[in-house]
Amino acid sequence: MPPKRKVTVACKAMKSIGFPESEVKPVLTQLLESSDYNWGYIENDEYRALIEALLQKKQEQEKVSPIKIFSSFGNL
Repeated sequence: MPPKRKVTVACKAMKSIGFPESEVKPVLTQLLESSDYNWGYIENDEYRALIEALLQKKQEQEKVSPIKIFSSFGNL
């Protein structure tokens, strides 16, 4: 399968579980670069590596969200 088609399929799979393409593509690119463009690694177990990377990024963003920081000061 050509890479463009693989990206489309991966984005579609992630969209079905709630991740928009705008979030998926940068994480997918990062995974591809770090795995030496090994699609097998990414596609294994129904895109498990991609899902884990997306969840990790979301968790990291929530930890440093400016809104959370501001709201925590509002309780002082």
